[in-house]
Amino acid sequence: MNINYISYQPNIYPSSRKSTAKPSFTGGIIPEALTHVHIGSKADGFIGKIRVRLADGGEAILNVFKKRMGLDMENYKIINDYDELIGEMVMKVKRSTYVDPCNSSPVGPNYVFVDMLKNYTRPGTPDHNPKIPHHKDIGTRLLQIAQRRSDEALCNGELKLNSKGESRDWYLNVIGMKQEFPPEKSMYHFQIHNPNILYLPPEAKEPLSRLRGGL
Repeated sequence: MNINYISYQPNIYPSSRKSTAKPSFTGGIIPEALTHVHIGSKADGFIGKIRVRLADGGEAILNVFKKRMGLDMENYKIINDYDELIGEMVMKVKRSTYVDPCNSSPVGPNYVFVDMLKNYTRPGTPDHNPKIPHHKDIGTRLLQIAQRRSDEALCNGELKLNSKGESRDWYLNVIGMKQEFPPEKSMYHFQIHNPNILYLPPEAKEPLSRLRGGL
């Protein structure tokens, strides 16, 4: 099936039917990969392909679709060749409103905020679709897209997000993110910081871009 003929559906949800075949990939160069794509300049719709692992062995090539949702906010969907939604991200480019009068450029903090990140095939998550084989690396690829957008928007690869508790260890231990405000307790024993607010430190930027082979 030619992916160029798959229509982009902004409100698509995980399919209720089972894939007719297990998507697989035997290796080599991916046609239309996102490796050298300027993602921010791409129009809404299909923008390229990514490679991910399957939990039960092998690899799959999946299709990435983009949709602008408003000022500086973008939605990315990962869809297989059977029109099934595999993963999704909503992100916003956050730019400072202060402009340096010397060079007419915005002065930080500038970063991409990942507002939503989901892998619909991951068991144990609220949105899990058991009819689709478990695809790994979906979160990694979506974060790499967000990181690329941060670089393109002159935000120096800066990322931030508000993690769900069950995902926090993955962000901290696999991606290398850090808690922006490590939890503390006040004199009355109340926790005064949100431990789920995470950011990507400088030493983790290049490792993230190369993780699992990168985009």
